[in-house]
Amino acid sequence: MALCGQLYGIELTDDSITFAQMSTDSPFRTILLRNIYGVEKFEYHVALVSSTYILFFNRDEVDVTVHFKPEPSNWFKRLYYWIKYRLSRETGR
Repeated sequence: MALCGQLYGIELTDDSITFAQMSTDSPFRTILLRNIYGVEKFEYHVALVSSTYILFFNRDEVDVTVHFKPEPSNWFKRLYYWIKYRLSRETGR
């Protein structure tokens, strides 16, 4: 809040955080607090860490960057897609 609260128009409630400067159709405008795993401070950015994405807030101007975490791929899923790929090449689909 102290680092970029006024810049982004942050509104904090008991269970959520809203960024008033973001577009109303943005899926990241309001975030449930239980979904935020941590806050990291960098020289020019503040990062909100979630289980599936990281939001980077520029500390000097209103600019937000989203980085989605890749879905972990287990060996069974890789085997399934490899077989599916091989079968599709053999059948020409």
